[in-house]
Amino acid sequence: MSSLMCVWRIVGVFIILFMQDVRATDCTCDLTNGEKPFPKDKLLSVETSAVKCNENIQSAKVSEEASLRLGLHKRLLQLQDDVSTLEREDDGALYGAVSLRIIELELAEILQLISRLNSTHDIHQSLGAHVNATMQQVKAELKQLEEFDHMQIAQKLEENKRLQRSLAQCQEELQATPPPPTPPPRTCPQGRLVQVDGPRTYTITQYGTSYHYGSWGQDPKPAAGKQGWYWLIPLTSSNAFANYVRQYNSLSALVAGVGPIDVSIAAANPTTNTIQGPNVVMYGDALYYECYNSPSVCRFNLTSRQVTTAALPANTAFNNKFPFCHLAACYVYTDMDLLTDDSGVWVVYTSAEYYGNVMLSQVESGDVPRLVRNIKTSLHKRTATNTFMACGVLYATRYVDKEIEEIFYSFDTHTGLERYDLDIRFKKMQPDVHSLNYNPSDHKLYVYGNSYAISYDAIFELSDVVCILKRSAPLTFYLHRNRMSLLVPMWTVGTVGFFVVLFTQGVNATDCICKLTNAEKPFPKDKLLSIETSAVECHHSIQSAKVSEEAALRLGLHKRLLQLQDDVSALEREDDGALYGAVSLRIIELELAEILQLISRLNRTHDMNKSLSTNISATVQQLTDELKQLEEFDHMQVVRKLQESKHLHTRLAQCQGELQATPPPPTPPQGTCPQSHLAQVDGPRTYTITEYDTSYPYGSWGQDPKPAPGKENWYWLVALTSSDVFAHYVLQYKSLTALVAGVGSMVVSIASDNPTTNTIQGPNVVMYGDALYYECYNSPSVCRFNLTSQQITTAPLPPNSGVNNKFPFCHLEGCYVYTDMDLLTDDSGVWVVYTSAEHYGNVMLSQVESGDVPRLVRTIKTSLHKRTATNTFMACGVLYATRYVDKETEEIFYSFDTHTGLERYDLDIRFKKMQPDVHSLNYNPSDHMLYVYGNSYAVSYEVIFD
Repeated sequence: MSSLMCVWRIVGVFIILFMQDVRATDCTCDLTNGEKPFPKDKLLSVETSAVKCNENIQSAKVSEEASLRLGLHKRLLQLQDDVSTLEREDDGALYGAVSLRIIELELAEILQLISRLNSTHDIHQSLGAHVNATMQQVKAELKQLEEFDHMQIAQKLEENKRLQRSLAQCQEELQATPPPPTPPPRTCPQGRLVQVDGPRTYTITQYGTSYHYGSWGQDPKPAAGKQGWYWLIPLTSSNAFANYVRQYNSLSALVAGVGPIDVSIAAANPTTNTIQGPNVVMYGDALYYECYNSPSVCRFNLTSRQVTTAALPANTAFNNKFPFCHLAACYVYTDMDLLTDDSGVWVVYTSAEYYGNVMLSQVESGDVPRLVRNIKTSLHKRTATNTFMACGVLYATRYVDKEIEEIFYSFDTHTGLERYDLDIRFKKMQPDVHSLNYNPSDHKLYVYGNSYAISYDAIFELSDVVCILKRSAPLTFYLHRNRMSLLVPMWTVGTVGFFVVLFTQGVNATDCICKLTNAEKPFPKDKLLSIETSAVECHHSIQSAKVSEEAALRLGLHKRLLQLQDDVSALEREDDGALYGAVSLRIIELELAEILQLISRLNRTHDMNKSLSTNISATVQQLTDELKQLEEFDHMQVVRKLQESKHLHTRLAQCQGELQATPPPPTPPQGTCPQSHLAQVDGPRTYTITEYDTSYPYGSWGQDPKPAPGKENWYWLVALTSSDVFAHYVLQYKSLTALVAGVGSMVVSIASDNPTTNTIQGPNVVMYGDALYYECYNSPSVCRFNLTSQQITTAPLPPNSGVNNKFPFCHLEGCYVYTDMDLLTDDSGVWVVYTSAEHYGNVMLSQVESGDVPRLVRTIKTSLHKRTATNTFMACGVLYATRYVDKETEEIFYSFDTHTGLERYDLDIRFKKMQPDVHSLNYNPSDHMLYVYGNSYAVSYEVIFD
């Protein structure tokens, strides 16, 4: 349930929660409570501290101190004048006594001013200490925010940055990333794979062209004395089985076909312990392969010659149930794929229970192997030609043409990031890649295809790692396309030198004293650093010597005034009207002059401190503004991106690693959809056989979401009356009762014959705006039949779109014929689903502008392989896909949100079927119903949204 409250206008104002049927126009406002994993309370706390600090610095106390200084200065000048007057006019009698009394009173008032000034100074000193404490708190909280950035925000935005690059290349073809699970230990220095270079080796084996299928390579963890050895396994029986491994002590020997050492695994071929399939690897002087006629991993120890096994999960497919494939063919006995990377051995497999999607397990490489990690992905195994592992990342390849193979997919087992947009292509020397594996020790891909052994360099995006390295450690410089590791001498401790090694691929991790990694930080860390620096500078300024200088001047001034007071009192007591009085007055005059100098210095210091105060005020104001910008950044990006990732948490709790991603949303299409995410399908509400009885298993039916006047309650029905493929008319009924009873149908002819031009092809038909939309006969085009004018117009799909059963909807047991194209309706209009070989059979989606002449106005590419779905429908701009579970259950498993780009494979919304097959399915936004046609029955369900 989304956290959405609607304030509804009736007579009073109410809060309506969990209401699906409230119209958007009835709402005064919408209040959405987004999930906020980012610690906004800390931002608000820091901002509040900054504002209070600013108010304190700007308080009236500053003005009060300036006023006291001015008053003190004026009173001292007046005192100086009075003393000068007394010196000139002292008559030694009453005038002198009165004048001295006046001076004494003035000095008392001046001392009071000094006392108030000192009190104000103490308050300001306390204020300075408070500001200092506040700045220290701000600094500490900012460090916590920066730490939070390292742990969560930067990581998520890092993943979304990659998706934005993908979006620029292929609109909205995106995946998602949840918070990463705990990664296993690893020592892999590479970044992500960016290129495959080569080939480095290209040779036919000593068997000539006898054995097309096989595998070869080097052991990443060889036994002592076998560091330069290579191994080769040709499938010598039926391109499927082998019973020995051949070893060579060098690459030259393998190329020349001389000096082989054969190690027998089984006595016959095929039999127990025989190698089945080409996907074989060697690790730790042991061979790992698919066991003969069994869903198990076999481990053959080349030293002891013993075979041990690890059973895969129950119902794992084998014996060509789920091989690797491309659009034209499949590679036999490739149900299982063994892989190696720096962490050991992995196995790829699948099962019918997981609908043929790739599952990945790590194989613990002891004497008796066992599976220690199980990960599920959304990649359908038949859409790939091979897989390999590198640094804990699973990569998959697909066939482009006879000369090009493409690495298109990756699944990072450390972060859960799943991508379909890699587009890393490499040149093939033979049309087929029957086996492929990565060796982490030499960073090479080993390929076997059509009897040839081939190797390539795997080029990685070198991570920004700084390694503090001992001078004595051996260095391997990596030079490729003008990129070379950089060695920088840093310091020497005793006789041991140290270096900083940047971008070095060949450095042994154990030689590093420490590593410093510069992570990419899309979160505005520069702002945090700027604020932190400002806080530190503010702290230093407050603690500067200027404050101490002002305090010293105040103390000196106070002492001199007390001395002046004593001197005036002594003069008043002992004035003789002669020389003593004159001298005393001169001393007092000199003291006043010194006091005025102190006042002048104090004023200058005050002006400097006032400037400092102004600077602190400006700094705090800048701090406040930058915090507001940070808070704004949170509202605009972080919260939104984390909100989009919210749905992935549920999936993470259920099944580690089955995850998708969210890019910044494109501009959504026009629509007035008040619903949130689809949560349930309830029903059926209608279940009836049509008036044709069981004659026509394929067809479609429903209501027009935008009916012509007078047809608001009408229903339509299209039955494929020719070969379960074609139709040339539509039936209309004035009510659901009439349709169920099979009475009063009105026939509207579309074409004169069946099949011919304008004939309906396939069951996926919709009606919108009193017009029928369907797949044109024998053409990759959308036809629009206007029921009023009875005119037909067309909109061609992109070139090379699949047609005539090239890419139908399918399940594991079969396909639904002539379902290459699917027409859909939602609140924004008509959409069409299709695909092409250029997009490798993955679903493409276009919006159809529903004018008299239809045209495609939006095209979106997804990662969903069309043959893995049985049907699709649209609701509120979200594409949903279904799949066959069993004869009684269908599952909505996939969604693609055209507003946000969020793609999910984890919906698991199941509903009860009344017939085994769902030949057509469409959503009607006007009544929130799903209309299903299958095995001659018309069925409807109610759609429940969050």
